[in-house]
This record gives sequence, structure tokens and C-alpha cells, in this order.
Amino acid sequence: HMLRHVAHLVALRASSGRLIALALEPEPHCFLETIDEVIEFFQRDLHSAAAVRRLVELTGLDRPAAAQALHDHLGICLDLCHAAVEFEDAVQCVRRLDIAGIRVHKMQISAGLRLPTLDAGAIEALRRFDDPVYLHQVVESAPTGLRRYGDLAEAFATLSGTNADREWRVHFHVPIFLDRLAPFASTQSFIREVLAIHRERPVSSHLEVETYTWSVLPPHARDIPIDEAIARELLWVQRELL
Repeated sequence: HMLRHVAHLVALRASSGRLIALALEPEPHCFLETIDEVIEFFQRDLHSAAAVRRLVELTGLDRPAAAQALHDHLGICLDLCHAAVEFEDAVQCVRRLDIAGIRVHKMQISAGLRLPTLDAGAIEALRRFDDPVYLHQVVESAPTGLRRYGDLAEAFATLSGTNADREWRVHFHVPIFLDRLAPFASTQSFIREVLAIHRERPVSSHLEVETYTWSVLPPHARDIPIDEAIARELLWVQRELL
């Protein structure tokens, strides 16, 4: 399906001069979660010799042009909340995608929740974020490695009397200008690292600030009007890019 879609985009570019790209978005607990999985999928299925041959059949392009078209029209949407929740390393994340020739056609600037310790106060506060509107995938880092939960209720069910050495990161988009939402932290530091890389060498030509959870944030996290909050987010990004 994706190769047929690329063939369609190649034809659109030929007729209109417009280059349109499909950006696949890795997300916790989805088909593509990690940078490792993204690279494996692209190398095995989308940038492979077989994919080039198939696109030649679909478009009539020669092999070098077909290989180029796969890179031009297929890439990823790098959501910084998702990557941080997956405990990715910011520098290696960007570097490995670049080495693999996978383009970041869009970068979503977003932050999630971080619970460095699972004490009773933090868990009780986190329950206020368990709204019925969105999924809130959780990735846990523990001495045994990473463990993933499809939603908060599933993660809560694993809690016991002692939860030492467990850190949770939660897919709940919170305002990016907040480093802390007591009693938690946010994954804002991951955004800072990636934007520092972007200042030196652009990661993507399309940046989007993506906080969409204003209506379901707990009251203490939405104590200013939504238009002011959105403006504050954009200004925060602008300052980081200077």
C-alpha cells in the first residue's frame, strides 16, 4: 500500500511540481514504537532493493530515481513526547535516523510526564491525569529493562507495596513550557536537547508544537486562558531556537 501511495505521489509531483511526503509516526505501544523498529522497518520494507524494483514497476522510473523517490516521499514524523517516553537518547535518535537515510518530514514538539520515583504522592496525583478521552501509554524503566503498558489503568494494576527503582514516563501531552508539574517532572529536557541539535543542523523543515490536552489537564496545569498558553508555548520554542 505504501509503495502504491509513493507511486501516486510521484505522479502528483510530475503533474503539479508539488512534493508530498508520507510521515509515519512512531508511538508507544503501536506498530512502530522505537527508533530501532523504525530503522528496521524502513531498511527491510521501504528502502530495500525489492521496494525499489516494485516502484520501478509502478512508475516507470529508473532504479536510481525510484530509490530517491522512496526517500523523498516516505519518512517519519518524530514526536518528541513519544521518543522521550520510550527513553530514547536525543543525540543518538537524530544521528541514527540520519545515517539510515530516513528523513524527518515533520517534527512534533511535545512533552510527556515523567515520574522518576513511584511514591504514593506521585501515583495519587497521576490518577488525576487518567481521563477517558485519550490513551496514556506508559513505559517503565526498571533494573530488568523497559516494560510497556497500553494505558494508565494497566500500569496502576502492577503497583505493589514497594516500587523502588521504577521510573514511569507517560504519554500525556503537557505544556512544553513546564519543566515540572509537581509532584512530577516533564520530558521538557528531551525537547531542549533535540532543539539544540536542530539549531546546529536542522532536523526537519516542518516543526509543529503539539499540545492538544488543554481541556483534560488537571486544574492546576491550566490556570491561564488557552490562547495565552498556546502563545506561551510558541514563544518558548522560539527562544530555544535562537
